[in-house]
Amino acid sequence: MTRKATMADLARASGYSKTAISFAFNQPEKISAEAYSRIMEEAKNLDYVPDPMARNLSLGRHMSIGFLLPQKIEHSLSNPYLFDVIKGIGNVCESAGYTLTIIPPLHSSFSKAVRNAMVDGIITMGISVDPGIDDVLRKRRIPIVSIDGRTDGSISTVNIDDRKACYEIMKRALELGHRSFAFIALMRDAYENEKSSSTVQKRLDGYKMALEEYGLDINEMIQVSADATYDDGMRVAEDLLKKRDSFSCVVSMADITAFGFIDKAEEKGIHIPEDLSLISFDGLKNYGKVKLTTVNQPASDKGKLAAEHLIKLIGKKEEKAEALFVPFFLADGNTLRRST
Repeated sequence: MTRKATMADLARASGYSKTAISFAFNQPEKISAEAYSRIMEEAKNLDYVPDPMARNLSLGRHMSIGFLLPQKIEHSLSNPYLFDVIKGIGNVCESAGYTLTIIPPLHSSFSKAVRNAMVDGIITMGISVDPGIDDVLRKRRIPIVSIDGRTDGSISTVNIDDRKACYEIMKRALELGHRSFAFIALMRDAYENEKSSSTVQKRLDGYKMALEEYGLDINEMIQVSADATYDDGMRVAEDLLKKRDSFSCVVSMADITAFGFIDKAEEKGIHIPEDLSLISFDGLKNYGKVKLTTVNQPASDKGKLAAEHLIKLIGKKEEKAEALFVPFFLADGNTLRRST
């Protein structure tokens, strides 16, 4: 095997110093056009390729953004909503010259995953920063931006107005005569200790406000929790459908979970929306013949805004937390009908 050419080899062949060679590949405006041309010509002759790790060490950066998955990789990457978020982050990374590192929990530990990640900043999705992660980030001096996370002012966040969105879609169901609901909430963040600021709680508060305008109490409605996965939608449907006579409309906090519910209902001969209405959250594409009535939140825009803000924070000595918002709209589908 032919030995790989080194910077020292290129320095000898070109007659220029290692510093000049580093400038040629990283900041060519700092050397003359003649020096740049000579170095590049010899680099081609030697098949020399700069070592990216050495380059990043010289810059004091990895030139990579980490995206911390909210669940195990098999669950996270089966959710189309998450793919759109990643697309938004990836487009920004591509334009800014960063790589994107996907960080799944390491042996079910987020703090271990963060400790080992070779990144300059981290974007989280739907989780808070527990003390273990916070300690690691503080020691590594890594900035963080949270999508769909807690808006308590501790870190920068990207969200929609979850409370308003859920209020508006619940009002639509109430205006069509529905008075009994079954709620499929997202699992609460395992690290959440301030319920009033969680995304899940904000969504429940929005539903609650609309219900109270009609003299209804959300605590008297059926409530279950599920992960944002198709399989968990199937799982909760198994039990909920046994109580079918207790509600006329299902309220799901994730479209992917709603898809699982719909398929399980069909298995049992219960058709949506003919037999049971459903409203949801996320704004995914149609699911077969079903077009969800859902809150459409721009997942790709969330990823884009989070990545742009994170890149601004990288290298800053102080991080001022900001709450950033993107707009939402209600997507009319065929899963919500007037209550009989």
